[in-house]
Amino acid sequence: MAWIDPLMAAWERAMRRLAFVLGGLTLAVVVLVFAQVLLRYVLPVLGAQWGFIAMQEAVQMLHSTVFMLGAVVALHSNQHVRVDILQSRWPARTKALAELLGTLLFLLPFCGFLMVISYDYVASSWAALESSAEAGGLPGVYLWKSLLLLSAALLLLQGLVMVLQQWQRWRAAGRVAGPATDSAP
Repeated sequence: MAWIDPLMAAWERAMRRLAFVLGGLTLAVVVLVFAQVLLRYVLPVLGAQWGFIAMQEAVQMLHSTVFMLGAVVALHSNQHVRVDILQSRWPARTKALAELLGTLLFLLPFCGFLMVISYDYVASSWAALESSAEAGGLPGVYLWKSLLLLSAALLLLQGLVMVLQQWQRWRAAGRVAGPATDSAP
């Protein structure tokens, strides 16, 4: 399956770029929150009044973008939360099988479920070209809501990458260990 290697390399590059972009967005959130604090608590003392609904919405949109797409990067880089109490004692073949089954039985169905339940919500937002309901709010709320589908689709793709990797690890561990030392299926 030589055709998989270029796809996996492209996915790795995409994940590195996404992680870099999310780092920049995180910095933008910090700067915007700092500016909000200054505008709210420091400048009124000096007599200035500022409206910043758009800034608050920008912080919400950026933060949710970092959170939702950051889940994909965390899963990709194996930084997600898991319980390794049992896995630390398992042989490599059993670990690979547990990861494979967990991905197939939990992650992939969750991504499909998220895509199904989000589709109408996102589609109606796009149909209305939804913008903020607040006066002075941001336009393009439909783009922000599209993150539900985008993050689910990217998590699904990462899950498929993990299935391929764990399948290869399971098969490789079976060849190395042999049936006498590792009896896991």
